[in-house]
Amino acid sequence: MEDEINIEDIDDLNFDDNFDDNINNDYEDKLVGDPLELLENKTMELINTLYNLNVIVYDFQPSSTQVLHNKINEVVEELKDLDDIKENIDIKIPQELLDDIEQGKNPDIFTNNLIKATVSQNQNTNGKIEAMKLLSNTLQKNIQNILPEDYELYQKLTNEK
Repeated sequence: MEDEINIEDIDDLNFDDNFDDNINNDYEDKLVGDPLELLENKTMELINTLYNLNVIVYDFQPSSTQVLHNKINEVVEELKDLDDIKENIDIKIPQELLDDIEQGKNPDIFTNNLIKATVSQNQNTNGKIEAMKLLSNTLQKNIQNILPEDYELYQKLTNEK
């Protein structure tokens, strides 16, 4: 059959044309460059290698043992590279997000919930600000009626600043 994949040729396969275009060859030899970009590229490389490993394992034949070992070693090397990159990156990821991902939930749901909570807190804060303005205006009107001289002095002092 023409549709069959030869396991020995798995490294020659290109599963994502854009993936290979985005990888800078310097990344394979050195861990240099923008840390976040490097992290993204190395993560994409690892995903591609794991996909290739998945294909090899799914179609495993005794004759492809060496290819399997090579691919496993490649995964280990890429994990080492990711471990080296972590020293240059300071990103805080909420534990709740990691828990959601481990449970197979879409991370966009976490983001959406976070945005909703932020909007709610913002509305609450704006309500408090409006209440404080209303209280201030009410107090000023009452002070103006009860203590007009003190209110004039207050107005002069606040207008000078």
